[in-house]
Amino acid sequence: MLEIGSNNNELSFRLKTSSSEPFAIIKASNVNNWKKNVLLDYSFNDDIVTGESRFKEVHKRDSPINILMGSRQFIEGWDSNRPNVINFINMGTNDDNTK
Repeated sequence: MLEIGSNNNELSFRLKTSSSEPFAIIKASNVNNWKKNVLLDYSFNDDIVTGESRFKEVHKRDSPINILMGSRQFIEGWDSNRPNVINFINMGTNDDNTK
């Protein structure tokens, strides 16, 4: 996994055996909590950090991102059918859900 500079709400995934572009991103409220609590068994490549948000480019045809994972970031205003898979993490699972 790769961090996106000082962006605290985005992580990108790429194959460990490849120097290819990332194929997926997580867009959540605080990815540092995800790293510490949920993604313990994943390896992070902290020496490759990009300063640009990959989420902003996801709607473009040439974007390598094909899997998009997120939470409430997508409840309103999502207007792209470009990613092949959109996974809503824990959306609507507690009493405080909005939909």
